[in-house]
Amino acid sequence: DSNEVLKSPLAAEIKEPGRAYLQVGNNERFELLQSAYSGASEKLESGNEKEFTIFQVGSAGKRIPIFKKKKTAGNFRSKTQLEAIVDYVHDGFAAMQKRQLDDICLPALERIINYEVDPLAELKEAITVELGIFDDPDNQLQDVYEVDLSRGNLFITGSSNAGKTNLLQTIIRGLAEKYTPEEVNIYIIDFASRFLKNFDKLAHVGGVVTNSEDEKLKNLFKLLYSTIEERKEKMIACGVSSFTAYREAGMTDLPLIVVMIDNLTALRELYLMDQDDLIGLCREGLSSGVCIVVANGGTSGIGYKYLSNFAHRIALFSNDSSTYGDLFEHCRETVENIPGRALVEVNKEHLDAQTYLSFEGEKEIDRANSIRSFVSEMNTKYAGMSAKRIPLIPTTLTRQYLEDELGFYMSLPGTTIAGLDYATVEPLVLDYTTLGLLAISGREQSGKANFIKSQIHMLANQNPDNIEVYICDSFNKKLESLRTSPVVKEYSMLPDKSIEIVEKVEAEMAERYANISSGVEDYLDDKPIQIIIFNNSDIISTLSANRTAMDKFKNLVDRYKKMKVAILISVENQTIGYSSPEVLKVVRDHPQYMFFDDLNMLKLMDLPLKYVRAYSKPIEIGDGYFVREAFLAKVKTPIDVGKVIG
Repeated sequence: DSNEVLKSPLAAEIKEPGRAYLQVGNNERFELLQSAYSGASEKLESGNEKEFTIFQVGSAGKRIPIFKKKKTAGNFRSKTQLEAIVDYVHDGFAAMQKRQLDDICLPALERIINYEVDPLAELKEAITVELGIFDDPDNQLQDVYEVDLSRGNLFITGSSNAGKTNLLQTIIRGLAEKYTPEEVNIYIIDFASRFLKNFDKLAHVGGVVTNSEDEKLKNLFKLLYSTIEERKEKMIACGVSSFTAYREAGMTDLPLIVVMIDNLTALRELYLMDQDDLIGLCREGLSSGVCIVVANGGTSGIGYKYLSNFAHRIALFSNDSSTYGDLFEHCRETVENIPGRALVEVNKEHLDAQTYLSFEGEKEIDRANSIRSFVSEMNTKYAGMSAKRIPLIPTTLTRQYLEDELGFYMSLPGTTIAGLDYATVEPLVLDYTTLGLLAISGREQSGKANFIKSQIHMLANQNPDNIEVYICDSFNKKLESLRTSPVVKEYSMLPDKSIEIVEKVEAEMAERYANISSGVEDYLDDKPIQIIIFNNSDIISTLSANRTAMDKFKNLVDRYKKMKVAILISVENQTIGYSSPEVLKVVRDHPQYMFFDDLNMLKLMDLPLKYVRAYSKPIEIGDGYFVREAFLAKVKTPIDVGKVIG
C-alpha cells in the first residue's frame, strides 16, 4: 500500500498510532507528521490532578500502600474531546435554528414491531398477508414484507423461541382481518406447543388438530383430498386449470384453504411414516386453492421433495448455520439471535426482516386473552359465516345431534340417517320409500332395538301424517316405547298378528301398484310410507309356515318394493341354508343388513376377507355395519343417553 500511494515503502515502517507521511505533488512537500488524538478526556481547569499511590517497601521487598490520591468526583468527566466538539457544534447550530441534515442511512430494524396493518386497505386480487418489515440497505428501503398465499406454499424454519408460532399467529390474524370466512378457510395441525388451539373457535378456522387426535387428523386429510377432487371438476367445467385462474375469471365461490402445520417433524414421525398424505397436498393442493404453511425447527430430514413445493421461505434464527443455505440458494447471510428476526427473499435478494408481534402481552396468558378477545371480535363481525368444520364423529352420538347438525340430509320425505360412516365421516342416509327389506342382527345389548326406535322417531319428526308403522314386538317389549307414537297404527306381541299385518299392507300395496300400472303416475304422492317392524324371532317360523302369507311377504319385498313400503326384521345371526325357514331365505336373497357385532362374527352372509381384515377392531356399543350387496360401511348409530340399549 505504501508503494502504491507514496511510491516509497516508508509508510510500511510506521508503528505508532496516528503517525503519517504527508506528500504533496511530486514530493514538493514530503513530511512525517503526527495527527492529533481526539479520543482523550475533555480537559478542565482542574484537570492537572493525577492519581498516585505511595507504598512502603519492607526489607523483604513487600510493597504496602500507605497513601492514595484520587481525583475528586466533581472533576470526573467521561466525555471525550471528540464528543465535546460534536456537542458544541450541535448546540451552536441549534441556537441558530438550523435544520439537521437527513441521515445517509435508514435506522436499524427495531427488535419488536407491533402488528399494525390497515384492515381498510384496498384488497388485491391475490390473497396476501403482511408478516413484517424488511430492510434493503442497498436501496435504502424499509417496507412491508407480504406473502401471496394463493400462489405459493410457505415454509418457515427456526430454532426454539425464534418466533415460529408467533409468525403463524400473525398469518391467522392477517387473514382473518382482511378476508371473510367465505374467502379464506384455515385448518391448523399443532404438534408443538398447542398454543394455536386458542383459535379453534374462530369463524375462519375449521378445526385444530393436536398430536393426540389421530382420528381427527385422518378426517382432515380425507376432507382436503375430497375438496381437491370436487374443485378440479368444478374448474374443468369452467374451462380453467388452476385456482388463481378461477379467481381471475371472476369466480369467488371457492375459498382459499390454508393448512397450517406447527412442527412438521413430529407430524411425520407420528403419522406419516407409512403413508405420507401431506406430500400429495403440497404438490397438488395449490392448483385447487389449498395452501400449505409449515413451521419447523429445521430442514434436517425434510428433503428436497418437500422443499421444492414451497415457493415462499422464511428463515428465523437457527443454531445450525447450514439451514440458511438449505433454504436459499447461494446464501451466505445469517440471522441475529433476535426473536422475530428473519431472512427473507425479496426480488431474488436475501434481506433481513423483523416479523410483527402478533398479539401484545408480556406473559403468555396475556397474549392468550388477547387472542380470545380477537376471536370474539371477528366472530361478531362475521356472524353467520364459518369455515367448514373437520368432520368428526362425536364420542356419544345422539338423535338430537343428527337432527340439529345434519338435518338437511333428511330434507326429502322418508329419509333418515342410520348413523355416521367411520370411513367418510358422512351420514349414511336411508330412503324408506325404496328401502325394501332390512334385516337387523347382532349380539344382545348392542343397540338393535335402539336403532329401530331412532329411525321411527326421525320419520315421525318429519311428518307424522306421512308414516304408518306396524309393530310385532317380542315378549321383552323392547319397542314398547313406540306404542304411543302417533305414527304407530298397530302394536302387538303375538306372532300370529304378523300374518294379518302382511295381508293388510300387501292389499294396500297391490292397490297402489294397480293404479300406477293403469297410468296414474302421481298416485303415490299423497300416500303414506308403510313400515312393518318384526322384532320377534317366532314370527319367522309363523310366516314361513303359512304359504299364502309368504307369497304376500315376497310380493312386498319384490314386486311392491317401490310402492313406499319397508320391512325391518330382526333375525338371529346364523348361517342361512337350504333347510332354513322361507323368511330367512328371502333375507338371504335380498342381502341388506344392519349388523351390530364384530364383523368376523357375521354368519348371515359371506364377506370378502379384505373387509374382515380392514375392520378387525372390536366395535363399541352403538356401532354397527351396514351391508348392501357389495357395499359395506361401519357406522356409529345414535343412542339415547341414559337409556337401556337393546
